[in-house]
Amino acid sequence: MHTERPLTFLLLLVGLPTLAMVATGGVSLGVDPFGLYRGVPAREGFNAHKPRQKGHERMVRAADLVRLAPDALILGTSRAQVGLDPEAPAWAGVATRPANAAFSDGSPYEALRYLQHADAVSKVKTVVFGADYLSFVGTTRFASDFTESRLSISKGAEPQPFFRLDDVPSALLSLDTLRISRRTVLEQQHPSYFFDTGRRRPTTMEARIDEQGGARGAFMWSERDYADSYVCAQPARLETHLADFDALVAWCKERKIRLVVLFSPSHVRSLVLLEEAGLWPELERFKRALAERSGGFELWEFGGADPRTTAEEVPPPGDTTSRSRWYWESSHYKKELGDVTLARVFGKPVDEALAGWGEQVTGSTFSTVQARVTSELLAWKGTHPADVAELKASLTAARAEPHCEAAP
Repeated sequence: MHTERPLTFLLLLVGLPTLAMVATGGVSLGVDPFGLYRGVPAREGFNAHKPRQKGHERMVRAADLVRLAPDALILGTSRAQVGLDPEAPAWAGVATRPANAAFSDGSPYEALRYLQHADAVSKVKTVVFGADYLSFVGTTRFASDFTESRLSISKGAEPQPFFRLDDVPSALLSLDTLRISRRTVLEQQHPSYFFDTGRRRPTTMEARIDEQGGARGAFMWSERDYADSYVCAQPARLETHLADFDALVAWCKERKIRLVVLFSPSHVRSLVLLEEAGLWPELERFKRALAERSGGFELWEFGGADPRTTAEEVPPPGDTTSRSRWYWESSHYKKELGDVTLARVFGKPVDEALAGWGEQVTGSTFSTVQARVTSELLAWKGTHPADVAELKASLTAARAEPHCEAAP
């Protein structure tokens, strides 16, 4: 005779999925592929390195800022993420717990929200913000992997008491994370994507130089990518992003946070590319807008064609072994130049050979400083026709086949 056992069936129906979820969470917590929880001691060959942090940086950074409880923040785009080191000597006497919270393709709105998040967790006293033109004319205010609910306070400055739980379903209990955990264990020969203080490790930058056949190849790869961005730039978006920047300035002013804003160092080739794209007047408009607001913060210009830094000679075609001293490619500067940049803005000594590089800008001095930057750029173009030809070729290719995202 058949006997029905509804209770057993219900236990199996509920229990097996629950057991699977608990097992998934246990494995993911043990490996901790993104470095969010750090509840299990790091073991070499098992979970010490987190190469899969790449592509999840906004989630990683939200957790980092709670763990680090920083008193100073680095904000901005990938330039600041790669080049500005929270452990640079220049922080001595300025901050004791700096953290890098800059993002690839970061926007002013994201900078504002992560500043608010960090400041609600631990009082922030100093902010260094790398202001880059493309981040102020981007199509959207934030990236697809940004969420408000993982931050400690809402955009209305209200506490969000359950923010720590926001990423648990995706970062602990999902099959995707289980797969990523497996890959993390198998890829322990690769380092974490980020240092513990938030700066991106240079591993991927070094690998790209090798992939592109040397430093000049990496410069050209970067410029082809930026040519696509310049062809698709939307200068009309500037006002939206400036409003978010103004909110960031107001937050710092209200809480007596020292705010240092800098136009990031980049190789003169990157500026020539932007000028050849017809965007030089828009770049000047962007810089002037910040200079006119600089009563509420310190503003620094590190652009131009200084032969000591921004205009160092790029290794010639065919040279696969030489490396640039200051740059990974035309857009991203190395930590070594970032250390000099931080020393300059914090009034610390720099090597005598670099004395005077970079200058503070105000509304009244902007025109003079910008005229210097423009004249250096034009002079460099006149002495580097082969470089200019390479940059024009990148723009021609980008215009022939543009890859632009639709505006929301």
